Amino acid sequence: SDINVNVCIVVGGLDMIKQSVEFSKKPHIIVATPGRLADLLQNGNYDLKRLRYLVFDEADRSVSSDSSFMLSEIPFILRKVGNHMTR
Repeated sequence: SDINVNVCIVVGGLDMIKQSVEFSKKPHIIVATPGRLADLLQNGNYDLKRLRYLVFDEADRSVSSDSSFMLSEIPFILRKVGNHMTR
């Protein structure tokens, strides 16, 4: 906060409404689990123009052979982020 960088943590198991409020504050950095981030992006219209870094938590699960993340959530998230970055 001293250098005016807004960081948002988006993970399952925590109150989604509170996370949605924090997410709507135009974060510079998002640290998120793919599932919760996909839920937020599907259910809201957020301004991601200030986003500079996106860190996926559970990245090891995202690329494992028994995971569907790579086939669904991550490509969806990257499309959403990419749409905002090109505006």
